[in-house]
Amino acid sequence: MKKSLWKHLCACCLVAVQLLATAGCGNTGDAQPTEEQQNTEGATVAVTEPQQPTEEIYDMELRYDDRYTFEAEISEIETIKVTSTNVLTGEADSAVLKLGSQSDAHKVIACGVGAAKVIFADGTSKTVEVKAADISMLLILGQSNAEGQIQPDSGNFEAMTYKEAISQSILCEEGQVYSTYAPGLNTTHGSGIGNVTFTTTLSNTNGDSFVAASLTSGKSLKGTDLVYPLNSLTAAGKGKTGTDSAIAYEWNRVTGDKVWVINASHGGSSIASWQPGKAETNNDFWQAVNLVKSCEAVMQKEIKAGHYHLKNMGYFWLQGEANMSFSPEEYASYYQTMHNALKEQLFFDADLNGEKDHTLEFGGLMIVRAAIGHVGMEDMMMRGPRIAQYYMGQSNSEEWKDVYLVTTVTEKWLSNRSVEKYFSEKYGTAYPYQMRNFTRLAVDMTDVHPNIHYRQLGYNEVGLTAANNMANILLGKSTEADAANIRLVKVDGITQFTESTVITLAAGESLIAVPKSLNGLPCENGLELTTDIEKLTISCYTITAPHSAEPLEGHIYVKLNGQVLFTFNVVIEAVQVDLPDLPGGEDYGETVFPSIP
Repeated sequence: MKKSLWKHLCACCLVAVQLLATAGCGNTGDAQPTEEQQNTEGATVAVTEPQQPTEEIYDMELRYDDRYTFEAEISEIETIKVTSTNVLTGEADSAVLKLGSQSDAHKVIACGVGAAKVIFADGTSKTVEVKAADISMLLILGQSNAEGQIQPDSGNFEAMTYKEAISQSILCEEGQVYSTYAPGLNTTHGSGIGNVTFTTTLSNTNGDSFVAASLTSGKSLKGTDLVYPLNSLTAAGKGKTGTDSAIAYEWNRVTGDKVWVINASHGGSSIASWQPGKAETNNDFWQAVNLVKSCEAVMQKEIKAGHYHLKNMGYFWLQGEANMSFSPEEYASYYQTMHNALKEQLFFDADLNGEKDHTLEFGGLMIVRAAIGHVGMEDMMMRGPRIAQYYMGQSNSEEWKDVYLVTTVTEKWLSNRSVEKYFSEKYGTAYPYQMRNFTRLAVDMTDVHPNIHYRQLGYNEVGLTAANNMANILLGKSTEADAANIRLVKVDGITQFTESTVITLAAGESLIAVPKSLNGLPCENGLELTTDIEKLTISCYTITAPHSAEPLEGHIYVKLNGQVLFTFNVVIEAVQVDLPDLPGGEDYGETVFPSIP
């Protein structure tokens, strides 16, 4: 835009000078000509190109609320210009840079947007430009494993306290990650999860008491002291159990965006309590909406102040243990209602330009286990919510286009040996990130999933893989699905088949299509299953064999965006029925087979 204006100005100047020359005007002033034009009377006209304003060049660049440590000692900070405003007062920010602390003369905090000059004790200096920061708002929703519950009473396994779990949580960088958490189940678990003392739980009217007035404030929107501070996931805070710190850490690492992670989960909740209904009630759906809308109000103020640009907004979902009696279709229907209502309710005008421009861009499914046994193969049973989540996260249907299956890592932990193998192969001898007060790799189920709840080392892996996969999808780095990434499994979740195997199914027996792994770059949704076997039904990626008096043979085709990836050969066994002895010589007509439950 600026360049086109200058071209237009140049053209106008040239026309004006040519008109003056035609009227008998020669060179005026002492400007040196850059181009000579001859008019019809032979006069030479000097045309001077206007100079574009020079762009200010600074020695280095930071983003709002960044921390930076110089080698040299700082003696003074001079403000050059301030272009941002204070969120709470509306006045210009008082500075662009400030010392990190009175005791540290090397570290600065970017406390405004603009430019400043840092003068060092040795007489040298650096100019610093501070720009608005990109930020993503990431929600964590679901039941107890989404909230971050640790089960102290772990039966035959060694008990773990919340404080022990928090020592294993990943440390995030201050100024890069902000955290909001409102307890859902009760204040006892909430206080343990957040490592603070809560006196109340989240409702559909009190979200503003859990949300900071600005992203650098210790006060809530209600004016009270924040019980759970924004910096809780950093070294300056006290920590939190669950996937929060891992999701925030990995999202920040992969995208470079700052992250505001908002946890509005409720331990023990059924997906039925996450429904909008016909009117607002004090259920989990409206509690979460109330909390997030308070966060959106703060984000609007921060954007208006010039501190941030909102980059991405979405949620991670970990739930289903409370709904294992649901059919896949029933669970998917409940989820779809919730998903669409969340997008509708949280659609907002982020930059206050008069039009709504941001809402949830994705729902990231963190696969639920079957809630059977918790530590063995039976926990892989393909029950209703698990089948539905696999289907929704991979489907090519328009209704699921923004729902993704973002981690299945927990399915790798089915025995002590499998846990030790996973962590040693992924990390070698040491984690690449810093935890609060822990360094040992996980070696058995006690470390990751001894009961229905995960331990913190398990939560870390769930959060890391979920954030990595979802971020790479948004960055366009996902890979196309192929035969190596897909498997068909029986209802036990363990027995699996490959393309080269002839699959034999009994009447009524089912198969489910699932991805083999999401450890690498994720596969985007877009899968479709078809068959040429008459009466074989396919619903929510569940393939169910029909009842037939004769054996049936045919194929199951796995497609991606209409293209066949691979083909399974399938044989359906005939129904075997023991018929009673019939009197000879009489025609009893067509045999009617009994129904199979």
